[in-house]
Amino acid sequence: MMNTAKRRAETELASAPIAVDAAGEQAAARSPIYVYEVPVRICHWVNALSIVFLMVSGYLIGTPPSMVAASGKFVMGYIRFAHFAAAQVLAMFFLARILWAIFGNRHSRQIVYIPAHRKQFWKDILHEIRWYAFLEHKPKVYVGHNPLAQTAMFTGFTLLVPFMIITGFALFSEGAGIDSWQHAMFGWVFALWPNSQDVHTWHRLGMWALTIFVMVHIYAAVREDIMSHRSIIFSMISGVRQCRSNWGSGVVPTCSKPRRVLLLGIGNILWADEGFGVRAVEEFHHRYVVPDEVTILDGGTQGLHLVNYLQDSDHLIVFDAIDYGLEPGQLKLVRDEEVPRFTGIRKMSLHHTGFQEVISACDLLGHCPKHLVLIGCQPLDLDDWGGPLTPAVRNQISPAVELARFILVEWGVRVTPRITPLGESEWLLANGIDHQRYEMRART
Repeated sequence: MMNTAKRRAETELASAPIAVDAAGEQAAARSPIYVYEVPVRICHWVNALSIVFLMVSGYLIGTPPSMVAASGKFVMGYIRFAHFAAAQVLAMFFLARILWAIFGNRHSRQIVYIPAHRKQFWKDILHEIRWYAFLEHKPKVYVGHNPLAQTAMFTGFTLLVPFMIITGFALFSEGAGIDSWQHAMFGWVFALWPNSQDVHTWHRLGMWALTIFVMVHIYAAVREDIMSHRSIIFSMISGVRQCRSNWGSGVVPTCSKPRRVLLLGIGNILWADEGFGVRAVEEFHHRYVVPDEVTILDGGTQGLHLVNYLQDSDHLIVFDAIDYGLEPGQLKLVRDEEVPRFTGIRKMSLHHTGFQEVISACDLLGHCPKHLVLIGCQPLDLDDWGGPLTPAVRNQISPAVELARFILVEWGVRVTPRITPLGESEWLLANGIDHQRYEMRART
């Protein structure tokens, strides 16, 4: 059962040609990583243009040039109208961007939260501060935002822009009247600051804070594009991030590391529902095509023999039958630190090696996948030697496979439906123990 399926993607997943940058340096011969989806890119540029226009027009409204103020033209009226129109565009696309954080990939969610509970996050922020202060010689390269950039985007965009929208519409409601929808939605601001001038002051201070944020944001993007050898700016146009060879050493930066994923099914197909993990990973392999950086493995009951596979992976998804104490056939997803607690519930081989021990061994050897996901199914029958999966568990194979696909996409992995059926030589389980043939015999 210890067959490994590191299958090269079909034609549609073929690697892109090696790119050459402006200096003539060849990019690393790795497939570019699709990071920013179309809605993210559209919202980014519309919001960016709106913010710049609002900053310029807002400054002119607060400090009108003398020649404009003294003219008999309706110039300031046009500027105010354009300012309010841009504000409504910003409000709509800001909401669209926040909504897409719910439906998009994991990179689209980076700006709406910061993992403040993780010690490593703060250590990485300190490293980035040192890097920007030229105290570190080499950067840590990330696929999406680095921790410092994530914190800056959360503060300067996700928190500051709503503040500007709320105070701006509150000020607009003064001219629109108490019967306007602006006053109905934002009139409460004057309960906090009864003096309208205070709201003007805070709104203007927010404009200067936003100006500083935009300037730092542009500087950091250009700097990282040059010094971290990543296509930072272009990725917000194409959605694709390319990592170029690092520091002339030929070392490929860690931008490609999240693509080192192990999709593992463990269990024993001879003991009824015990075979759920193996059957789930088998079905995934039949259904989807993944890049070469993803290893699909039938781990069976190999125990500590799996350590080498885990050490070679940064991200791990495990299918297994787990006794959660739930109703038979229920799926439960567990992530990261919680995984060892549940994988220690039941031993996975006759030699009493649990997957918890496999993870512990990886820790002792110095490398364990950074991201762990356990997709477990509550078994009904683990004592039927040679028996098939029970219907309750068998019916959860497809939902489990789709859950794994969703997680892979969340990690930035491209998963596409398989167009051409696998040949028998490419199956994870052959020689009559594939799911369909085994189940047919087990039921007769």
